[in-house]
Amino acid sequence: MIASAPPATATTPDTDTILRLSGVSFAYDNVPVLRDVSFSIHARESVCIVGPNGGGKSTLLKLILGLLKPDSGEIELFGCRPKAGRNRIGYMPQMVHFDPMFPISVRDVVLMGKLDCISTGWFSGNHKKLAMEALAELDMADYADRRFSNLSGGQRQRVLIARALVCDPDLLLLDEPTANVDQAVEEDFYATLEKLNDRMAIMLVSHDLGFVSRFVKSVICVNRTVHVHPTADLTGRDIREVYGEDMAAIRHDHRCSSEGHDH
Repeated sequence: MIASAPPATATTPDTDTILRLSGVSFAYDNVPVLRDVSFSIHARESVCIVGPNGGGKSTLLKLILGLLKPDSGEIELFGCRPKAGRNRIGYMPQMVHFDPMFPISVRDVVLMGKLDCISTGWFSGNHKKLAMEALAELDMADYADRRFSNLSGGQRQRVLIARALVCDPDLLLLDEPTANVDQAVEEDFYATLEKLNDRMAIMLVSHDLGFVSRFVKSVICVNRTVHVHPTADLTGRDIREVYGEDMAAIRHDHRCSSEGHDH
């Protein structure tokens, strides 16, 4: 279960913790964006980041990926600094901008996930084998030679996840993975995440609380500060009207800690 990070003075080793933020703050041009953020994520955990636009979600992701440095506090990714540990992260961005006329194949898109592994300017036979294995896991191997621009939205989503998986990550980071896909694709994607979660931690950003609460065990609410909540069952007429079925929602009546949930 996700928990607030323990004090920096703690000496008990925790080999199950893959990400730890302790007292992290960050500002752009002296304008605070995140303040005193502390939480930890463990192996094979499923969590979601939610919050309003401008609340700091994107900044939090950039800090985790080592693209930004905190003004204060510490970030530990797989026991080291984010830049050193991010090769164990598979990342799927929210938006992929591409020229629809550019004739890039599905296989080549997936191979982009191995760009940091090549030194000769060419992908090896093993890289191509790994790309096909990632596509096969997402049931997209038969589309390897097709143009990426000719795929449907749901198919592109699967290819981008394959690109994130080709590096064999221990943490899969997904930014708005269900945006612009229909309900049928979303249901299929949910099943895919459950399967992947058996071998890796999954951290996703989403505004779709109905989808999120069916999959994740904990929710990280980001709005300048960060609060961690477990998911809990909730029924109600308004929820049924919005989502068409009962769903789980964030419980704000208690908080998570390293000892458990305090009411």
